[in-house]
Amino acid sequence: MTLDELIPDYLGEDLHSECKILLDRDNPLGWLKTVDGFANGAGGTLFVGVEDKTYQLIGFSLAGIDKEKLLFAKAIATHFAYPPSYLVSTIPYKVREKTLYLLRIDIAESEKKPVILKYDGMPMVFIRRDGFTNAASSEELMNLAISGGVPHFDQAPTDIPFDESKFGDYLSFYTERNGGKKPSLKVFFHAGAIDEENLLKKGATLFLDDYEGQLTRVDLNVFSGLTRGDDRIVSSLSFRGNLIRCYRFIHEAICQRMNRGFIKQGDSRIDIDAYPERALFETIINALAHRDYTLDGTQISFDLFPNRLVVTTPGSMYGFGRVQPTRDLTSFRSKRRNEVICGLFIMSKAMEGKSTGFEKIAQEYASADLAHKPYIYSDNNQSVIVLPDLTSDIGVTVTDKDLVLSKPLPSQNAEFVRILGFCYTGFRSAKEIADFLGVASSSYFRKNVLKPLLDASLLIEGKKGNSSVYKTNADFVSIR
Repeated sequence: MTLDELIPDYLGEDLHSECKILLDRDNPLGWLKTVDGFANGAGGTLFVGVEDKTYQLIGFSLAGIDKEKLLFAKAIATHFAYPPSYLVSTIPYKVREKTLYLLRIDIAESEKKPVILKYDGMPMVFIRRDGFTNAASSEELMNLAISGGVPHFDQAPTDIPFDESKFGDYLSFYTERNGGKKPSLKVFFHAGAIDEENLLKKGATLFLDDYEGQLTRVDLNVFSGLTRGDDRIVSSLSFRGNLIRCYRFIHEAICQRMNRGFIKQGDSRIDIDAYPERALFETIINALAHRDYTLDGTQISFDLFPNRLVVTTPGSMYGFGRVQPTRDLTSFRSKRRNEVICGLFIMSKAMEGKSTGFEKIAQEYASADLAHKPYIYSDNNQSVIVLPDLTSDIGVTVTDKDLVLSKPLPSQNAEFVRILGFCYTGFRSAKEIADFLGVASSSYFRKNVLKPLLDASLLIEGKKGNSSVYKTNADFVSIR
């Protein structure tokens, strides 16, 4: 019996769940770091009594469950000065008339971050990623400290008094998007842009008419080939100014250079743009609102290829950290790294308070085929969204030329690389992979093709219902 049979909506280890056969007494760090990662993230569930590769239920007797509970409580009290909140429960199930039990431990997101784990006298901080837990990077430590109560960059105070006449670009943008209505002083208060003494918060300074600092730099690079290394750059533009001017600059530059086409319908035709207007708007605003402005010497890069637009934003996806490439944009709600900047965009109706920007992008591509679906991914230092060009015949597919491997293949098998490309943007079944390669989905195929990639950790195995599905491990494989 497997866990998804007991819990029908369980889809395998991910950002919010992990399975252990038991709580290792000899090496508790192996599961304590998972607890720490959940507490530093958005919370999560640890299932004990489940094999973590196959999700087969191992289970415990009641006496065994009590021992696991006691071990967990003692270890938490020993290794955390400020233990995270958790709830322990048991899940019964029957095997041949015998009742066994799983241990379910729900770890709550901590209100005070970072949550520090102490082991062998060393303080450690861990972050939960998509099915994995790793030590936090310096940027993630800073973000945890910020989310734990320390004001972030854009909420920091300044000694600059508010002067409405210096926000002409923002006022114009606001008026355009609010049916001609002009903003009042309350708009800036509600956005958190000014304090009780009418002094600007740091994030509000990025909207000043005369802002020309490096923090808002945006670059547009137009490539003639399908990858950065294929051919020359057709053009390269750079701009810095207040956030409204950055939006207008990059939006106009992309619209001037993107492809346009049409769809024939009888005796008429429907003109289409490479990138739907709403999707392009949401993508640009999302990048400006959520970039990490504490990272000096960086910029938002808009790379325009014949088949796609790639937008790279400094800073990981806030609240998620590392995110493997996924086309399921609707599963994400952007957390606000920059409350003031987001607040001003929300007041001008450029964003919604419900953080539905990704959903709107997905809606614009709802009728597109898989090769023309947008996708996102994120690592410790940057987040990326890819908008496929709807006028392109080929769409966006990952090929062996696009991949960079940080560990060797099990053998020099060209099919291995093709599989990693095919599985890069989502989980695939063995049959889907075999059909892609043009071979039979046999036990030989699973043993001699899929298993070596799994053993090398280049593929990750998950579950969809009772079937295994496979996805490229972005810890070791990335796109150029």
